[in-house]
Amino acid sequence: IVCLGLPLSQYKTYKDQLRNYILRNRIQNIEFNGQSKKIIIEDVYVFSEGLAFYYTLNNEIKNMIENKDIVILDIGGRTTDVCLLSCINNKRKVEKYATYSIGILNIYNDIVKAINEKYGVDLKLEQGKKIYNEGFYYNGIKQDLSFIKPILKNIVDELFKEININFNLKTSIPLLAGGGGIILESYFKKRCPHAILINEPIFGNAM
Repeated sequence: IVCLGLPLSQYKTYKDQLRNYILRNRIQNIEFNGQSKKIIIEDVYVFSEGLAFYYTLNNEIKNMIENKDIVILDIGGRTTDVCLLSCINNKRKVEKYATYSIGILNIYNDIVKAINEKYGVDLKLEQGKKIYNEGFYYNGIKQDLSFIKPILKNIVDELFKEININFNLKTSIPLLAGGGGIILESYFKKRCPHAILINEPIFGNAM
């Protein structure tokens, strides 16, 4: 059995198409650990990404949000999926959703660009994540990268500007998810002190 995820903006349109495509190719010959194997896919389940995070919330967060409206912000590599879940008669309902072309790759790209300009180097985008996590060394010396803080703030400002057109984060509980949720948590909380980083921000969808 295969479980897959689709962004909410694609879920209704493509879920059946994706499921049927995989089932049409359900018998496959693969190589695993040097051995040839045949796999047969018996069934396919397609879930909506972002929304799936709600089902892995721990009791602590569930108690905090109670029956309040929540907005799940799944900040991924290239996009941010946003979903408003209202609560009516103790049941959750998807009120609206949107996908924005802003993700953590924007952050890494801007960090690399700023370092290249400041130090006259030629770093690539794929080095941005390592620099963010481990720092940047120049002539064997770890450099002060405090100048990249405005970059993160600018990304959050841009994202907030887009989100606030369709969602009211002040009257709901923002739940941060995805790798970008971890990176941008402190910046979000400066704007929305009531924002919550969920307990499984990376693997919640998979779980």
